[in-house]
Amino acid sequence: MIESSKGRPIANREDELYDCLQRSLDVLDSNIKEYFLDLGAFPDHKRISVGSLIDTWADDLNPDRDGLIHEEEDTLCNAELINLKSRNLVNLVDTRKDKIDEDGYRKGDYVTLHDLLKELTIQHSGIGPEEQRTRLIVDIRGNNIPKWWRKQKHLQARLLSVSTDSVFSKKLPNITLEEAEVLILNFRTKKYILPEFVENMPELKRITLESLTMRSITENPFILKSILKMSLILCDLSTAFSNGRVKISDAFPKLEELIIDRCDSCKEFITECCDLVHLTKLSIIRCRGLVSLPETIGNLVNLQVFRLRSCKDLLFLPDSVVNLKLLKFLDISECSSVGRLPTNIGEMSSLTKLDLRHCPDTGELRQSVLRLKQQLKEVICTCSHATKKLWEAVKPNLGKIRILLKVPNDGRFSSGLESANFVLTSDPVHQAWNAIEKQRQINPTAEPSMVNEIQPVNPTIIAFGTPPSSQKGQEALVSSSNLKDDKFEHFEFLCNKRNPNFSLNQAAIKLFQSRYHELLQLKDKLVENSKSKTPSLVIITGQSVGGSVATLFTLLLLQDLNKSKAKRPLCVTFGSPLVGDEQLRQCVLQFSTWKSCFLHIVSNQDPTPQLFISRNPGAYKPFGTFLLCSASGCACFEDPDIILEQLMKTDPQNQEYHYGHILGDLKCKALCNVSKTTDADIDSLQASLITQLEASLIIQLQAIGILSQQQPSSEIDGLIPRMKRHETKLFIKKPKSSDSHKRLNEMKVHMAFLEWYKKDSRQHKIGGYYDRYRHLLSEQDISVDHFKKVLMNYWQDCVTEVENNPQIEGAHFRFHWLWAGTYYRRMVEPLHIADYYRNGGKNYKTDGKRPKHFILLEEWLPKVIKPEAAPNKSKRETVGSRLNDDSCFWAHVEEARILCTLVNNGSVEEKERSLVLQELKIFEAYVYGSLENYALSPEIFLETSSFMQWLTEYYGVVDQSFPSLLLDFMRDRNDQAYKNGTFIFP
Repeated sequence: MIESSKGRPIANREDELYDCLQRSLDVLDSNIKEYFLDLGAFPDHKRISVGSLIDTWADDLNPDRDGLIHEEEDTLCNAELINLKSRNLVNLVDTRKDKIDEDGYRKGDYVTLHDLLKELTIQHSGIGPEEQRTRLIVDIRGNNIPKWWRKQKHLQARLLSVSTDSVFSKKLPNITLEEAEVLILNFRTKKYILPEFVENMPELKRITLESLTMRSITENPFILKSILKMSLILCDLSTAFSNGRVKISDAFPKLEELIIDRCDSCKEFITECCDLVHLTKLSIIRCRGLVSLPETIGNLVNLQVFRLRSCKDLLFLPDSVVNLKLLKFLDISECSSVGRLPTNIGEMSSLTKLDLRHCPDTGELRQSVLRLKQQLKEVICTCSHATKKLWEAVKPNLGKIRILLKVPNDGRFSSGLESANFVLTSDPVHQAWNAIEKQRQINPTAEPSMVNEIQPVNPTIIAFGTPPSSQKGQEALVSSSNLKDDKFEHFEFLCNKRNPNFSLNQAAIKLFQSRYHELLQLKDKLVENSKSKTPSLVIITGQSVGGSVATLFTLLLLQDLNKSKAKRPLCVTFGSPLVGDEQLRQCVLQFSTWKSCFLHIVSNQDPTPQLFISRNPGAYKPFGTFLLCSASGCACFEDPDIILEQLMKTDPQNQEYHYGHILGDLKCKALCNVSKTTDADIDSLQASLITQLEASLIIQLQAIGILSQQQPSSEIDGLIPRMKRHETKLFIKKPKSSDSHKRLNEMKVHMAFLEWYKKDSRQHKIGGYYDRYRHLLSEQDISVDHFKKVLMNYWQDCVTEVENNPQIEGAHFRFHWLWAGTYYRRMVEPLHIADYYRNGGKNYKTDGKRPKHFILLEEWLPKVIKPEAAPNKSKRETVGSRLNDDSCFWAHVEEARILCTLVNNGSVEEKERSLVLQELKIFEAYVYGSLENYALSPEIFLETSSFMQWLTEYYGVVDQSFPSLLLDFMRDRNDQAYKNGTFIFP
């Protein structure tokens, strides 16, 4: 037996622990103890849904109830949970963004239980004969069904919980539980149907199904009249009705409450549930991929409570929601894509309560609320500081309505102190300074060497020295155009369309030019080393003007490393003057990842960094991160205007400064968490200032010695607001660069709506999604315009950013971005074309009316993805679900229809008629060639599509004896074979 460090066997110590936990249960009130033991019925290592847990307690709290959770039971159940939590028996997990609980819903979304406590509940539930237990908890491993299950005993359990592992494959034998009211099933097998024994549970009122892949809920043809509530948690519902023998409305004829929580592929299931006309409560919570609800949701005429919480992909509510005349409470909280309510929502005469927390804060949403002003009693919403007044302005128009304005605290603060501590405790900064010290020791009596490779590997460190008199009289800036005229074009790669020129410091560029060939060889060596399997981190460092040259060398190195996608170097400078102007900064920022490669460390006792600034006010601009230091502390800054202001405010007193000593002292303080700012100081700041952002900015200024604690408040009043504005700008800009993939994913949600719209359009028999949108026949068609505009704005910005990037190799979109852009172009440009021709436009492509970003996306595609010579098998087989390869196809159709109209109306003279017919034949050949390449969607063959209308018009224009491959293709009805991908073109 294993012995512990104190000499007692571990097994014995576990027994002692269980004895201790047992004693804590023995002192519980009998009711509380029973509630706690019910926790053992839920699956291991899972968060227990509070709603499901409360279902198991409901009858104990109110034996005469009707089987459903009401407000009074809600309160009592919450109280029992809090009681258990106060005894450290459970943990409550609340996933809501705010803690408002005005709607009477559960306080805390989930309950968690420690493994030892879980074992204890199972042990207690297993005491005594099976027929006398109040709860049966069955955990099946493999196919080992308990022996007692096969024996037909009279079981009295009120609760049955069955869990299996993924190996389980047997059919559960029949069993009779005449008194059971709660059933919890957690089957981890891939295939599962509702077991037959549920028909032998006549008192069963509530059923919870968790973590199941539902092959069919209703494959066994039974009718469960007693079940009033069903909860589906973490279930895959994609095949729930694939083999069902009865409708869900027939299987659960009296179901009054349904919860669908975190279930994938649930739209079809929800469609089936729309026949459950007795439902009074429907909750759909955190269901990913649920883009839309079925129109048949309006069939639930008895629905009183409808919760759609945290369905972040849901784009809108169907118009049929207004048919829910008995609905009292609608909850769409945290549905972050739902920006409006149905137009006729004012017809919902019973609706008295709306929960709109964390929905898009739009004017459309506020107008929707106004339409309900006659009956609404309460609206719960969150809003920004900017729109708080707009919501408050709505109040007078709504009479007695009570709007709970919860303005979320954005929690913003400046992290300059935390970033500084991270930098100070990292090795590269200290390694960089040690390299500068070593370089000075190489030949201390002679003129310092310009550059030395101090350490060859792990990491590779390159140090730049500062020759004497390199700063005197050389504070001027040199234009890149002048350097180009002098045949020094080595930084031209930074230029772009927006900034064709920039300027560099004269001293730095002169030193760089004097050793250019030596630096070029060093650069080529580093690039070659970066291609090894385990390349070293490269640290490039320098002090004073040597740091400026190090910055220029790093930019040159980044150019080549950017092509090979190798690990980027880190440039660390100490007391370095600024190297260039605002245009240089903008050029560097075009490479989104380069800014993070530069760290500039500046002491408030070092006069060098402000040397060129003071002599050329407004000419220089910094880029990268600046670590500003003083004896009191340090802080990191990134905003160029703040950095300039702080550099100018430093007042060197010609004291001794040594960056090695400064870094050592500050590192010691960072590791020991030493700060001159006391808790009392922080409390006073928080008491006197509005936001924690302002407080953090003041503490940073005190740390770098710019602001003393005794300084007049007038100084604070002037400086802090400017810094706050800068930080706010950075806060807004950062997501644009750092969250680019997140933004792309957000756009995919909008594309998902258009995909649904395209699919849904086929059912309307109006010629596909292009023609449906062109005619704007319903409100859904109008709502498409919103998604089109959002997508176009996003991709216009993306394409403009790429186009303005420095024109070096690899500047265009990466493959997956370009493919996403191509899919967007093929989906959205037809909608833009529909708008154009609906408004009477002509010559979309030839008159310069086509947006530039569509043109560029089309031009870039063949440069990255080579076009296929002939359609492959996959392209033919998937043609039914594809978009037109040519996103301007419908523009060609519109132009062809205009030409046909001119001919049929006799609007063209005879000599022009032949030219028009020639253009129509060119279009005909274009269509047939596209069909040969399987480059057109079969949607064009829908009966009332614009293309089919053109074809009808074309028959009346062209000579029927004219040989035409396209007309022969259509006469022979080959379009169906084309749709199936089986037609072989001759």
